Amino acid sequence: MDTIESRSVDQTELQELRTECQTLRQIVSALLVLVLLVTGALDIYLLRQWRMARAELQRRGPQITQFVAEYNRVSAPAIADFVKRLVDFSKTHPDFGPILARYNIKGDLATGAQPASVTPAKK
Repeated sequence: MDTIESRSVDQTELQELRTECQTLRQIVSALLVLVLLVTGALDIYLLRQWRMARAELQRRGPQITQFVAEYNRVSAPAIADFVKRLVDFSKTHPDFGPILARYNIKGDLATGAQPASVTPAKK
């Protein structure tokens, strides 16, 4: 008698497991479709942003070129001179050295290289 009861219990458990497995498959399929839709929407959004940025760059291209040329002609040498004077000042005032070190400003400007980037150190 025990074998008949265990078989019916096994069949019931097996049917429940099959139902749960089918439900999980449906959920995973739905999630995959949802992920596909979200990534498609994100792709469309990024494509539109790229097109708008490209159109604006083409429209403002001459202005940007003029701005970059003026920066290289006027501002870049002024910034390099200012940084050079800061380095010279730190040589005569050693207590100013840690400030330059904090912003990663080095004294190697005689090579004609671009001035050091002025980004704060990570804390």
